[in-house]
Amino acid sequence: MGTAAGAVHPHAAPRRQPALRRALAAPLTRRAAFLALLVSVPLLPHVLAEPFDYPAIANPWVYLPLSGLFALVLADRRGGEGTWRGRWHAIDVLAFLSLALSLACWRAWRTWPTFLLYALLAYLAVRMLAIAGCGRATARGRVRSPAIPRSWLVLGIALLATVHVAWGLEGGGRVDVGEAGVRGAHAIVSGQPLYGAQGHGSADPHLDTYGPVNYLAYMPFLAFAHGYDLARVTTVFFDLLTALLLFLLGRRLRGPTAGTLLAFCWLAFPLTFYGDMLAFNDSILAATLAGALLVARHPARRGLAAALAVWTKLSPVALVPLLALHDGEGESEGEGEGGAKREGEGEGEGGRRRSARRGVLLFAAAFALVTALAFVPVLAHDGIGTFVSRTVDYQAERAPSQSLWALLQDRYALSAPWLGTLSRVAHGVLVALTGALAIAAAWAPRRRDLVGLAAMAAAIMIALVAGLGYFSFSYLLWFAPLVLVVLALDGVEPVERRTVALQGRGARWGRSARWSQGARWGQGARRGQGACGSARR
Repeated sequence: MGTAAGAVHPHAAPRRQPALRRALAAPLTRRAAFLALLVSVPLLPHVLAEPFDYPAIANPWVYLPLSGLFALVLADRRGGEGTWRGRWHAIDVLAFLSLALSLACWRAWRTWPTFLLYALLAYLAVRMLAIAGCGRATARGRVRSPAIPRSWLVLGIALLATVHVAWGLEGGGRVDVGEAGVRGAHAIVSGQPLYGAQGHGSADPHLDTYGPVNYLAYMPFLAFAHGYDLARVTTVFFDLLTALLLFLLGRRLRGPTAGTLLAFCWLAFPLTFYGDMLAFNDSILAATLAGALLVARHPARRGLAAALAVWTKLSPVALVPLLALHDGEGESEGEGEGGAKREGEGEGEGGRRRSARRGVLLFAAAFALVTALAFVPVLAHDGIGTFVSRTVDYQAERAPSQSLWALLQDRYALSAPWLGTLSRVAHGVLVALTGALAIAAAWAPRRRDLVGLAAMAAAIMIALVAGLGYFSFSYLLWFAPLVLVVLALDGVEPVERRTVALQGRGARWGRSARWSQGARWGQGARRGQGACGSARR
């Protein structure tokens, strides 16, 4: 007996072709979009009319392709689309990119970009605290093979690095920040006082408001760069150095694919182009913080990196308690269970306390040594009092500008005086809460892996930036590498855990361990993807 026309036979196989087509089309679509956006980057306009017209990302034809590249590769790092964790990750990436959107839309007569910026800062600070744990262990997500092959990301890194160098060295405007670094480097080399005198002859008498490491960072490039070109070369160098340090960090923790992803996303982040084209010195601080994460397992090296960060911009002093007391649990090579035991592990509570005390002493000794060396050019001519008055005192007394607090106190307070009083109270409360968070973070229960450290450090730096009366969009680079590490590595299993799981699955299936380690080298779904998905903390 036949069946009616259009009816499905009860024993017919289910139709899977549409789902299969969608599964195959999604990676192909992403790769095609990636290539199209990548090819467009060297063709993007980067003209600059005036110093503070915000080059590159002020033009939507530049902001959108770069943001598309960033989101395309980073949003694919976590499995579980449709789950709450996948949705939060997508929102986090969007909020992080929207920081540059607020800069692209900012103009002196507009107020909504400022409110957007501080709303994004508040969101990111809360999210970083949530990811850091706040007393709870954070569940791990599934590992996925990225839709963009690692070889394509390497090609993208080479192209983006070339664009950074070309745009940065060509430059645009001249700002006082770059001029300060150049004058400070020449003052050290010529034996002149570093603080209190280098502002003479300049339109800005306060070019000596940074830490001594900031000026020392410009000195190696005096051999082949002069004038403002020295500032441009220094900025581009430390921007590329940050990308290299992020690659090394990602490779050590999650494998070479994660390292390549981190370096690519840093170079594609629109705000890095902004810093390069105006030769800001904030890339120096970004490099020191990325280095601090890279050496976080070693107390002495961590103290060295912390001292370099503090005496570059002074603001990372808020991270010193967190970095000093970081015990680095779970930070064996790859943070996996198969890693070597750390000192004090297996010796009970007394052994862990002795190891923690020894770590603090090593951190303090390294911090003090670097501080003494950095202050040699300072003490050769000036005293500590001169340094404090030209840096800390000047920054504390600086009039608010370009921040939410300046907007509320200078513009809205004219029509509503009570709003100015309320904003000053809220500003003071935020500063107090930031200080309390910086101190409490060192002892608060949190994730003890490196992602937890990066998330807590990012939350502190975001709160610090939000509490500054004088604001510059380049300050967003202070916490950008920390947030990027969290977005790229949270929810991705460590190298050794994945390898152990793959070896076990390969042995069960009768396959060689070498074949089953494909996912460690980023070869994805065809080699042991199921084992990757099952490995959880």
